[in-house]
Order: sequence, then C-alpha cells, then structure tokens
Amino acid sequence: MDSFTPDVALIDINMPGMRGHELARLLCEREPCSTNRLVALTGSTTAAELEASERGFDCHLVKPLSLDDLADVLQRS
Repeated sequence: MDSFTPDVALIDINMPGMRGHELARLLCEREPCSTNRLVALTGSTTAAELEASERGFDCHLVKPLSLDDLADVLQRS
C-alpha cells in the first residue's frame, strides 16, 4: 500500500470506520501523496456542510456522482 500513489482520490466523507476528513489528513501526511488531488464525495447539499466537507480537500462532489461532474474535476489543473 505504501507504493500506491493515485493522482486523484475520491473520498466519501461518511465512510464507516473512518471519516473522510481523517483519511484526507492521513494521505496529506504521506510524502508520495502530498500533491494528490483529493475530492470529497458527500450526500449533503447545504452550504455549511459543503464548506466543512472541503476541509483538506481540493473540491467536493455531491452524490449521486454524475460522470459530467467527475470529468469536470478531472480536467481541472
């Protein structure tokens, strides 16, 4: 697992066993992953919850995830 360094990680905020924010923090602490793009996935659409979900993430997407939204995120530099 230490050699796995994706360019983009889609991370669900409300995963069982570990919150998405915690996983994002752990990934950012790993040197090989420190420059990866982290995308939060959330079922929430309220402004306050979306803002909170972005902590530690480069952007967020609301579930259900659309392929157009994912393509937009992947095309951003």
